[in-house]
Amino acid sequence: MPLQFSPSRGNGNRPRTIYPIIVIPVLALVLIAGTLTVYLKEFAQAAPTDILVPLPGTVPSLLAHSKLVGPANTNQTITLSIGLRLRNAAALNNYVKDISRPNSVNFHRYLAPTQFTEVFGPKKATHDAVLQYLQSSGFTIVHTYKHRMLISFAGTVGLAEQVFHITINNYTAPNGETFYSNNSDPLLPASFVGEIQVISGLNNAVHWHHAPLSKRSLPAGTTSSNSGAVTCLGHGNGYYTPDQTASAYNLNGLYNAGYNGEGQTLALFELATFQMSDLTTYASCYGHSHTPIYTIVSHGPVPTDGGVAEVELDAELVLSAAPKLGQLKIYEASNDSTGYNDEWAQIIQDDPPVVSTSWGSCEADLGQSEAIYENNNFFMAAAAQGQSVFAAAGDTGSSGCLRGSGSQVLSAGDPAAQPFVTGVGGTTLTISGSAYGSEIVWNNQTGASGGGISQYWSLPSWQSAPGVQNQYTIGNREEPDVSFNAAPNEAYVMY
Repeated sequence: MPLQFSPSRGNGNRPRTIYPIIVIPVLALVLIAGTLTVYLKEFAQAAPTDILVPLPGTVPSLLAHSKLVGPANTNQTITLSIGLRLRNAAALNNYVKDISRPNSVNFHRYLAPTQFTEVFGPKKATHDAVLQYLQSSGFTIVHTYKHRMLISFAGTVGLAEQVFHITINNYTAPNGETFYSNNSDPLLPASFVGEIQVISGLNNAVHWHHAPLSKRSLPAGTTSSNSGAVTCLGHGNGYYTPDQTASAYNLNGLYNAGYNGEGQTLALFELATFQMSDLTTYASCYGHSHTPIYTIVSHGPVPTDGGVAEVELDAELVLSAAPKLGQLKIYEASNDSTGYNDEWAQIIQDDPPVVSTSWGSCEADLGQSEAIYENNNFFMAAAAQGQSVFAAAGDTGSSGCLRGSGSQVLSAGDPAAQPFVTGVGGTTLTISGSAYGSEIVWNNQTGASGGGISQYWSLPSWQSAPGVQNQYTIGNREEPDVSFNAAPNEAYVMY
């Protein structure tokens, strides 16, 4: 019989997943029952004489193309994180697929976070052993999570070099940016190294990016109204107002049927901060002032640079599309691997039902397969809990690394290409008045919808719609999955 869990929430509280349908065999149930018994035993913590072995996959691919500057400052404080492997990952993968099968006994039986941790979360004994090892080595524990998937800690460069038996140097990348990085994989006790998925923060070579935004002067023919001291734009040329977009995509039909976001929570994954006053201004113009907005900082310092505009655009588009949204949670973190992991870990712990992000990198730039698999653990956990995750596919076509390293190599975007994430591409939408006119893929001199074939993930069974099997198909995951107006030809109103 298939693995069953008592439903932790009603069927109507979570959007349906798009994942394939596979019944977990009896063997998986036996496996889980057996491992749950085994994992009740205490995991012996690493002894001082424990053999040290390397943890592979921590050296960034960028290092091979960068110039050595010199040793990093040993007194510099860095924040790191260790991601632990899930228990019964294969069984979890099948359970997530089973959730979407209408004829399955597990159909829409999403797990509460406590249920997920009990069966699939990393072993408590392992988590505690790693925690003890880090503390006894001199590191300061920054954050732990109830699901035990991640441990964040801090220390100096010198301490990291000493404990992990590595050297951390400063480098200059081909694009002129400087970064620090380990030049070899860290050594960890053999007693628990096999339970570690990845260690992050030994370098700051990888950053995540968003589509570039630029302000434009309002064209002739623009109409506006005044809301106090605020100028609210009406219909005009060169941009679309929320009511035009809602009409073109027939969101009004959803609103009339009661699907307007009422009672729902949506979370935004962001790597920059924002000005609440800008969102308030937008809401006052377009009638969404009743939606409470919360900021959750999972890891700092949070950048205050050009990413601010992206955060505000993300939030304003959400408010325009869901006029009665119950609450909007904006998660923030530093733009580095540790901040990135901390933010996803916090989102998995908090369990908001819908998550969206416009930030991404490319698989080739990430280059650390274990880091990508750690992210996959987060997204698989989200799917098991009934969280729908959406990620922008990027704006440089099939050259997903162009905004990062500047490389024009063909590379899919991450996390959009992750198998438990819905990748969202971009189109060029034409609206006639307020009616849908036409729509084509965004691909012009200003940019192009991201898309490509993953080098890590095989083609999911559910990805079989017309057009998927084509001359470029190699049996791997293809993205994006859906598309929406994104071209700058007709911009969105933004405050």
